[in-house]
Amino acid sequence: MATNAYPLRHLSIRVPWHDNGWNGTVCRAPTHNGACLKLDRIATSRNDAHEQAVAGQSLEKLGQDQWPCCVAERVSFMAPFEFTRTAQHPYVKSSPETHAHFAPTPLRHPPYSAAAIPFNWMLRESMEDHGRDYNINVRPEWEPALPFHSAWVQDHRNQAALEDCFFGHVVPQKSLCFFYAKQVPLVNEPGWILVGVGRVNHVGTASEYKYHRKGEIRSMLWERMIQHSIRPDCRDGFLLPYHAALAKAEEDPSFDPADVVALDPSDHFWEFSFASELVTHDAAIASLLACAKALENAQKSLEGPWGTCLK
Repeated sequence: MATNAYPLRHLSIRVPWHDNGWNGTVCRAPTHNGACLKLDRIATSRNDAHEQAVAGQSLEKLGQDQWPCCVAERVSFMAPFEFTRTAQHPYVKSSPETHAHFAPTPLRHPPYSAAAIPFNWMLRESMEDHGRDYNINVRPEWEPALPFHSAWVQDHRNQAALEDCFFGHVVPQKSLCFFYAKQVPLVNEPGWILVGVGRVNHVGTASEYKYHRKGEIRSMLWERMIQHSIRPDCRDGFLLPYHAALAKAEEDPSFDPADVVALDPSDHFWEFSFASELVTHDAAIASLLACAKALENAQKSLEGPWGTCLK
């Protein structure tokens, strides 16, 4: 699908809180990170003893069996190195009668990238609406009959068409990517929290699962890798100064770290939901203004490149 086939949109990408800047390491103090438990997959899968044993270590030097579960939730979007994660279809264990032929599938994570997943677009109940609204070829009759209920689109052709449409709105060098978290340890305000903004540098291609053998059901990986422009020098994107604010608050109890927090625009809530979603220009502008206010406050009390971020 040509990138100009749809109106230009920006992208929101949800990440969990990380106590060392999402830099491709395990948290320095995993057991103290309660904010990441806001995400269901982490809340149900986190192994504190396992993570504490490798606290602070780089994913680059650990085997995948040693990685924390938050890697699949994009916790390493600022990692300056490449790594490969092996993905497994979630129904292989729960429904081997229909999905045992699905094989583990490698998913390459380039440096400074995040796996964007448009969950809302993969809901079965929304498929026909998206097909009609965007004139894309999705067909209910392609969906397999499963011996269990699933809310999700299953057929690879429907999945690929929906993914192509979603990511067809995202144009490298023109679209922005907004990283946000459901919870951070600086504030308890309602709403999600913006943690960084950059430019989309590259949108990865679609990937299909690998198979042990031919089977009736075929499926696409829902992730597409988004490489972004945020770097430590803040020349074309930035992280908001949350870690610096936490350090300042420990030294100075009179400092309120909430002053440097940027919330996503409440009137565009659905554009910052479902892990990854398309963001309109209005929502992007409102988000940038919230970031600018937070950075202006940071300039008053925190050392850092906040002027460069504002530019």
